[in-house]
Amino acid sequence: MVLWTNDGSPANARATLRHPCRRGISASIHKMTQVDFYILESKQDDAVRLACRLAEKAWKEGNTVFIHTSSEAAAAQIDKLLWTFSQGSFVPHALAVEQDNTVSVCVGQGAAPSQAAEVLVNCGDGIPDFFSHFKRILEPVAGDDDSLQAGRSRYRDYQTREITPIIHKL
Repeated sequence: MVLWTNDGSPANARATLRHPCRRGISASIHKMTQVDFYILESKQDDAVRLACRLAEKAWKEGNTVFIHTSSEAAAAQIDKLLWTFSQGSFVPHALAVEQDNTVSVCVGQGAAPSQAAEVLVNCGDGIPDFFSHFKRILEPVAGDDDSLQAGRSRYRDYQTREITPIIHKL
């Protein structure tokens, strides 16, 4: 498992898997956005499934969630997987293009969500411009070399924005 230090180099670290988000947070820019990277150990582990699990956990804790993807195809993949990723699981959700403001989990790509959300699950290639509108950002990262490299790049990008992400080894 590869983790990062403040200078972007590999290091070992441990952190807890707590989700301190609360309901009632507006879409205004938050002064203290918390960023958590969830790093999968195995190359066979699926970051998309992890994104679904993280969204489900955040939703069950009473948060509204926006899952950001890099393409319509990726949004459709997560939309489909949210129905089937775990036996007996049900995560009420909708695609952002459907404009359904009655669900607590929304999946979209490119643009900011039309309704306010507390948690952003970032499955996109980079950090979205609207990241600071969320109290919490969850960054699932697969264990393969390309995914880890992209995760390191996003980690350093958050640091340039004066945010120190928390690393969770799974």
